[in-house]
Amino acid sequence: MTDIELMRVALNNYKKLRDLSISKRQHEIVQYLKGKKVCSRDMAEKYESSVQNASQQLNNLYRKGYLVREEISDPTGGYMYEYTSNPFLFT
Repeated sequence: MTDIELMRVALNNYKKLRDLSISKRQHEIVQYLKGKKVCSRDMAEKYESSVQNASQQLNNLYRKGYLVREEISDPTGGYMYEYTSNPFLFT
């Protein structure tokens, strides 16, 4: 795809592209999760952030379609999510 073709796509799909855009850190997370399953606590440890921040990042990427998640039971009671990259992004 040429630059002009890409610019046309961006111009004609501005809102959708804005909705799907991700930060550099989010891009790193999607790449890191390729073939891995992690929960918020794992991501918080890896990126030295709070569990709440990691949970928000993962949930945002899930809502945009970059990640898929599975509900699992939490050893302390309740449930939690395990996330992985959407496999359709890498086919």
